[in-house]
Amino acid sequence: MLILPEHRLVYLDHMKNATHTLYHVLGQCGAINEGVHHGYRDLPRYCLDWGVIAAVRDPYTRAVSVWRHLRARGTSELRLQMPGPHTWERSMEWIAAFTRGRAHWFGSSEAWYRRFNVVHVLHVETLEADFRQLPFAHLHPQPLPRLHVTGPDDSGPATMSERAVAAIHRWAGADFEEYGYERRAAA
Repeated sequence: MLILPEHRLVYLDHMKNATHTLYHVLGQCGAINEGVHHGYRDLPRYCLDWGVIAAVRDPYTRAVSVWRHLRARGTSELRLQMPGPHTWERSMEWIAAFTRGRAHWFGSSEAWYRRFNVVHVLHVETLEADFRQLPFAHLHPQPLPRLHVTGPDDSGPATMSERAVAAIHRWAGADFEEYGYERRAAA
């Protein structure tokens, strides 16, 4: 979590939504790191009164990024909880069941942010333009860096199967409507 006291704003990170880029850039704009990360049970009171900056991402590309993240961390606690084999479809079905309706670090963005006063939504797909609408954007005049980007590689699913699409809709269904994303997966 980063705070911008001068603007009474809080950036609440939500995993796989340009977190590294935003920590870097907002830090350069004077944001203060409060040290709370991926667990907002004990947020300082002002976080509930201040405006929140939220970052969101197309649920399909975020799902691929979450899957790649879990695969890369093969011995992580969450990975060990997942029933094998860790195929794309089975992983998404497990993630959908595990996080359904919960404010979890890799769950739905809508569930994560619903209890806060979100005043700025930054879409990963239009991050540069969305960032420029923030009241302090002039403090970072250069283009935003793209840090730790999920890029094309051979670890992603070959296709967005009907089974995976259904699991993604169960996992992040509210994100499609709340943040204006298409429910139809790209071919």
